[in-house]
Amino acid sequence: MRKHLTDCDAFQKTKQSKKKDSQQPFQSTEMRVQTTLKPIPTSKDIQYHAELDHLAARVCYEDARPFTLYQSPAMRRFLHKLAPNWTPPSPSRIANDLLDAEYARTHEKVSQVINEIPQWNIVIDGSSDTNHNRILNLIIHTVNGAFFWCQHTIGSTRASAEMISGWLIDQLKEITNDRFHFVNSLSTDTCNVNQSIYSILQKSQELSHALFIPCDSHGLHLLVQDIVKLPAFNEIMQQANKLVGWFLRSHKQLATVREHQEVLYGKQIALIIAVATRWGTQFALVSRLLRNKLALQTYAVDNPDIENKQEAYINIIKNAEFWKCLEQVSSILEPVDKIIHQSEDDRAHLGWVLHHWRTIRTAFQKNDSFKQDLLATLDKRMTRQVRSIHYLAYYLMPLHRNIDLTALDHTEV
Repeated sequence: MRKHLTDCDAFQKTKQSKKKDSQQPFQSTEMRVQTTLKPIPTSKDIQYHAELDHLAARVCYEDARPFTLYQSPAMRRFLHKLAPNWTPPSPSRIANDLLDAEYARTHEKVSQVINEIPQWNIVIDGSSDTNHNRILNLIIHTVNGAFFWCQHTIGSTRASAEMISGWLIDQLKEITNDRFHFVNSLSTDTCNVNQSIYSILQKSQELSHALFIPCDSHGLHLLVQDIVKLPAFNEIMQQANKLVGWFLRSHKQLATVREHQEVLYGKQIALIIAVATRWGTQFALVSRLLRNKLALQTYAVDNPDIENKQEAYINIIKNAEFWKCLEQVSSILEPVDKIIHQSEDDRAHLGWVLHHWRTIRTAFQKNDSFKQDLLATLDKRMTRQVRSIHYLAYYLMPLHRNIDLTALDHTEV
């Protein structure tokens, strides 16, 4: 009999089916009966469940949660206890029709808000998305905050000044309903294409009245790029980045350095690597190396048995000239880094831009070793960045009411 039951396909299938049911405790008999015997929903229930669908989807959008959030057994048990007759939306619905509905709702709400505000400051910027598509982003900045309006995929089209200018005018024509006087200013970075866009739009009928304002923070970051690429500093910055990169790749060596940090400083101080497109990280790279100088030098002395591939990095640490150059770079970048943070503050405005660049100039004039190169680099970047509107805003600040205008400032104003 036992052999017969073992060989019987029908019996084995029934046995496996019962075993699967026993492994799903949340699918209790009572719950299955309730699921099977669901009452027919009323119109009020349907409306309530639709509202729950949208609220559930909104959790994923606003809190950046995965669209599969409601699919786990634990989550379903919890939601079933709260609303037994409601089935949470599937990932497909959250990614499609519910997302479309939420976009339409948000779009209408934003449209109502911005159309009640008479002055808009437009920001455009090019970038790439996660799929490496070339895109243009359009943001509307108002007294009530900034609103991301749209994203345009460029594709293989050449992103010329003429193409971008035409696209921007078409977008603003639709958004403003031909009320271009709503547009107070346009802000971009200072690349050659955007400089040409300024010239085209200043001659256009629609936006000739608008102010054209380069992004100050972006220009300051580019100033850092210009400085670290100067012949006097380029090699030392490459050595510093390679040194930190090696420690971040060599976990055992990094652990040893951290042990020295605990003994010497009573805490761990992270090393920071510089990122090519984030020029603020250059100062962080230098300052963190200097803060860890003693720990790194102790590490180099306490590790006599080193491999050949490690010798180059140990020699960098032991090189007194390396640390001397780092201190020079730090003294140059520190005032720029402070100004960058001030320019990114919520209270920053046009009146401070000229002051920021002149503060940097004052700091560079005190540097006897590299003053000529630093001032030449600053002037070249400042010419692209500071416009007449910045001079006017500077002298309109009550703080500067007693400052006499120089001949150059008078011309700009």
